Amino acid sequence: MLSLVHVAVLLLPMVVGHLPSPVTQIGGENILRSLPGDITYRNYRPGDDLSLIGRQAVEFCKDNICYVAVDLKSVGQKTVVGIVQMIVPGKHLSAQDRNAICGDRPSTSRPSLCCLPCCTRSPKGNFGHLYFLKVADAYRGRGIATEMLSHTFAVLEQTHPKLIAIYLHVDSDNLPAIRLYEKSGFEKIAFPSSKVFLFARYM
Repeated sequence: MLSLVHVAVLLLPMVVGHLPSPVTQIGGENILRSLPGDITYRNYRPGDDLSLIGRQAVEFCKDNICYVAVDLKSVGQKTVVGIVQMIVPGKHLSAQDRNAICGDRPSTSRPSLCCLPCCTRSPKGNFGHLYFLKVADAYRGRGIATEMLSHTFAVLEQTHPKLIAIYLHVDSDNLPAIRLYEKSGFEKIAFPSSKVFLFARYM
């Protein structure tokens, strides 16, 4: 069962800045270009090898959105070396956090969508929860986390036109994660506690 406040997990050194990357459709699936080093970014597929990430991710990915980084040199091109897990719409956004995100929302963030739940006009927008992000130990420091986030944003732009923002909670002392999220366009919105920050990236 998901916890009411899940802190997005990230344990890796500082990575390179955000690099926008084109997404193409191949066989109905969103595929991001491969990068030097033979890593490609795509949707999770049943049968992918998650042993480097944690097999518990398999159950999550059955019912939620998972984007993965795959080592093309691996047998069958199924070895997942990085993963982003998303819940859209987010299920555990408190009213306080939602109000904070909507209060800081820039005018350029899909202005036709209603943000607060109390407003009566439609269409109403929704929010995505970045639930979990991880890169396998042997693949850290190569910008994989940054590229996975880039892929995630590009795909969600196409597949979820009512998405207003992506939010996450991160430990206040997890400086590598904070640097990554800020470079990838997330803004620090609020402080639900002294140990946790709320970040949002507006679409």
